[in-house]
Amino acid sequence: MSKLTKRRGFTLVEMMVVVAFIGILMTTMLINYQGTMKKARDDRRLADATSIKQAANMYADRTGSYPSTGGANDVCSHLSGGTCSAANCGGGGAITTWAGLTTSLVDFINLGELKDPQLGTADRCYRYRSNAGNCVIGYYSEAAGAAKTITCK
Repeated sequence: MSKLTKRRGFTLVEMMVVVAFIGILMTTMLINYQGTMKKARDDRRLADATSIKQAANMYADRTGSYPSTGGANDVCSHLSGGTCSAANCGGGGAITTWAGLTTSLVDFINLGELKDPQLGTADRCYRYRSNAGNCVIGYYSEAAGAAKTITCK
C-alpha cells in the first residue's frame, strides 16, 4: 500500500476564479468612481455658478441692475486659454470681457478663483449674459453632457 500525501496550496482553477472575481470587483469600483467624480465636478460647477449668481444679485441690489453684456452675447471665463468655445463670447453692452465682469463684481466675489474643475478641456468654462434686467450663468454638466444655466432672479 502506498501512503497518500496531502498537498497544500491552491489549484490553478481556484487561483483563476479568485483573479477573475477581483477583476470584476475592480471594474465595478472604477466605474462607480468615475461616476462619482463626474458628479463631484458638476456639483462644484453648480456651486461656482450659484456664487456668481449671488454676487450678481448683490450687485443688482446695490446698483439697480445687473452688469450688462447687451443681452445677446456672453462673457466667458478662461476664453484666452482656448478652453471655452468662442461662439457668442465677447459681450456687447458695458461688459465685454470676463475681466470686465470681474471688475464689476469685485466687491462681492473674486471671479479669478473660480475655475472649472476640468480647465483645459473644450467648453469647460463659465458664461455670463445679462440685459441689465436679469442675468443667466452657464456652465457645462458632465452628467447631462450639455450646457446648463441658472438665472439670477
